[in-house]
Amino acid sequence: MRKTLFSLFLLFTLCELTAQEILLPLEVNPFQAEAYQQSLEQGNDKLIRNEEIKVDLNNSLIIMIDDFSTNKGSLGSNYWLDDNVYINNNFAKNPSSIGVVTFDGMDETGYPYDFTQPSSYGACDTLTSLPIQLGKVNYSDPDTVVYFSFLYQPTGISPFPNSEKDSIALEFKEKREKMIIEKIYFSDSITGLTDTVLISRIVDDSRWDLVWSKKGGDVNKSSPFFDKAIIKLDSIYFKNGFQFRFVNYGNTSGSVDHWHLDNIFMSVGSLASHENFEDVAFRTEPGSQLKEYSAMPWKHYYDNPSFYVDTSRFFLRMSSTYNSSVNVTLEYFAEDANGNQIDNISGVPGGVILFGKSFKSETMPITGVSTHFFQFPVSSEPDKNATTYFLKRSVMTNPDQNEIIKENNVVKDYQVFGTYYSYDDGSAEAGYGLRASGGKIAYQFNLRDGLVDTIRSIYIYFNPVVVSRANERFKFTVWDDNNGRPGNIIYQDNTIHSPSYPKDGINSFQRIELDGPAVVSDVYYIGYEKLTAEVLNIGYDLNDTIGSSKLFYNTGTGWFNSGVSQSVQKGSLMMRPSFSDADEPIVGLKKVRNEINREVRLFPNPANDVIYITSEDHMDHLMLVRLFDLRGTLMRSFEMKHQAQIDVKSLNPGMYIIQCSDISGVWMKSLKFIVSE
Repeated sequence: MRKTLFSLFLLFTLCELTAQEILLPLEVNPFQAEAYQQSLEQGNDKLIRNEEIKVDLNNSLIIMIDDFSTNKGSLGSNYWLDDNVYINNNFAKNPSSIGVVTFDGMDETGYPYDFTQPSSYGACDTLTSLPIQLGKVNYSDPDTVVYFSFLYQPTGISPFPNSEKDSIALEFKEKREKMIIEKIYFSDSITGLTDTVLISRIVDDSRWDLVWSKKGGDVNKSSPFFDKAIIKLDSIYFKNGFQFRFVNYGNTSGSVDHWHLDNIFMSVGSLASHENFEDVAFRTEPGSQLKEYSAMPWKHYYDNPSFYVDTSRFFLRMSSTYNSSVNVTLEYFAEDANGNQIDNISGVPGGVILFGKSFKSETMPITGVSTHFFQFPVSSEPDKNATTYFLKRSVMTNPDQNEIIKENNVVKDYQVFGTYYSYDDGSAEAGYGLRASGGKIAYQFNLRDGLVDTIRSIYIYFNPVVVSRANERFKFTVWDDNNGRPGNIIYQDNTIHSPSYPKDGINSFQRIELDGPAVVSDVYYIGYEKLTAEVLNIGYDLNDTIGSSKLFYNTGTGWFNSGVSQSVQKGSLMMRPSFSDADEPIVGLKKVRNEINREVRLFPNPANDVIYITSEDHMDHLMLVRLFDLRGTLMRSFEMKHQAQIDVKSLNPGMYIIQCSDISGVWMKSLKFIVSE
């Protein structure tokens, strides 16, 4: 059954066979799955999105504009009818503002459209607008024009480039109606006479017109920025009920063949308003202000705060599309976990100058634009072993009161202190592994001079997969340093471990307690030795590249540095050493939902007619049900809540597997049943 899996296909088709390291795309997108589940629980299902986008040209010439800066994971219902795409800050290169919409081979549940056929190709994600009241536009006036524009980018940061045939298309719906005349025959049962009546009725005769498209081979793949498309609407679309939709075509088997869109804008007026669209925005969150790390143990920071703070690391990545240079006023606020303000800059004297008309961003450390120095507070000491300390920071800019989009002028981020060190930001864009049984991975960390402490556990994130890799085996190891490479083994677990997928939230890390204490100082390495050949598929953060310089691998011919060999794209492995016996919430999880614990029953078994599936779940969560034969072929797939039935009369006699999982893929259960003759 494993040989039919999407990941195994990519192992041999998307990566060079000579490479020892390997990156795999996501088979399941936990963030999108979680957003979908929450959307259903909040009643924001696409089935109830039946309103229109209103047009009032007396108040504004803007019909709609969305830069996706206020959406996380899934779309709101203000403009959009469906929700197949993924809203994120992770997968695009140099976005003009926070939040882009990504098209790939996964549906709204975060699962592939078709994972049984790895080479399957076809229509994937669709983004469809609500009906728009374009009938209010005066199409009889030749001077009245409507323009539609957007930014687009293929691939983004994905290490799996779009092929020549992959494409994205834009279609406009021409709202049309036609009259149908029908003859209705009836007879009088008493007289026996027959008569005919003509009845007319109006039916929808609308059509979708292709107005724009791009293929993977039609774009400048070397450009790190978005391109802009501007389209003038024909007057035939100036009718109430007009809609537009984007659809991408590519591999339907997972998170590959990406296309990213941003700043979808429609307005009445001149072309210049689209060509010279003026906006100042934050492109990304500020990120960590610690040297190298995204998070670290509070007790290590508390002992020597000034050693760990990097005054040049807190970057504000911004973009300006103004025609000329613009003066930006920055405001900075920091709050603790209780919402108490602990630091602020009310306004940088003189402001900051951003160069005009460019999608490039200015990179500015906050301490570089003032004499202000910030250090995380240590006036009180939390529990050293179990407490995670959050610091919320907001950065604001307001260059122009008349700016169309103001939502992208604020960014918020968290600085995290807990019990572990990490390079990654808590979000996986790919999976990392080695293709060799007996291969070793070593990840370098560093304690400041004179500090000695004991590693108690390891946090490691395994990307969710369609079929669990719980049968794979590995053993944790800790090494000392030998001139910048792993040296002698200072600790190795006796216990043999397997990947698991915890139920306590999206992008959930598996916490593995070591058999005994591993005492470390100065430079040390944590890692594992593989005991099986299958790729373990550990989460890999492509947005933070520091980890590549710290990552080493050994397949029997010595240690090689991943960042130097560059056999895979730079990123950070999602593996973290913890210096505490206490468990704690893993930070980097934007949303955490309640754990789902379901009892699933299947009966009768054997069966030759119908089988019933029942589930106990008082929260009414959706459950994804898949039916496989023993070769791993997907026979059927559907969603259910409490009860469902499957007609098995058409199945050949033999054994089959029912796989049940929650929509986010963090809980899964498999049941076998027999179809009798």
